[in-house]
Amino acid sequence: MVTRYHLLKNCSTFYRLTQMRYGEWLRPYSLGAGQQYFLSHIAAYPGASMAELAVDGAYDNGTVTRAVKKLEENGYIRIEPDARDHRAKKLYPTEKGEAMLEPIRTMRSAWFAEVTEGFSEEEKKQLGALMARLADNARRCLEREQQNGEPRSYDHSAEALP
Repeated sequence: MVTRYHLLKNCSTFYRLTQMRYGEWLRPYSLGAGQQYFLSHIAAYPGASMAELAVDGAYDNGTVTRAVKKLEENGYIRIEPDARDHRAKKLYPTEKGEAMLEPIRTMRSAWFAEVTEGFSEEEKKQLGALMARLADNARRCLEREQQNGEPRSYDHSAEALP
């Protein structure tokens, strides 16, 4: 019998439920669930570019552009031209953006505590390490395919699917 782990289904469900919860908590601040990631990254790396945001989070350029635009419109970040490359822009948190960092950290910590209820500290560490390895493996796989110029072909039979 084939063992099916439903990893992608479970990851997708967890992601969607997290986005829903974050969206509820952030609505009063005119922030979307996805924008909190960008604001946190910009605050941690002042002067980051949109390209850096895209690479770090594996986001497409359109997603980054929309999030940055909304953050700027709501006064959470400011955008400055890059002195060395006038096509690029540097991103900085505003005072309003900096003031949101603690509520975002509190929100994330509360959610993590809820979703890992009943987990031991060791299980939490293992989960984090395994998810990081999965993401790193996926990133490397796609980078290899981009270097080779074509996606890898797979056996599409039902027996081959995990």
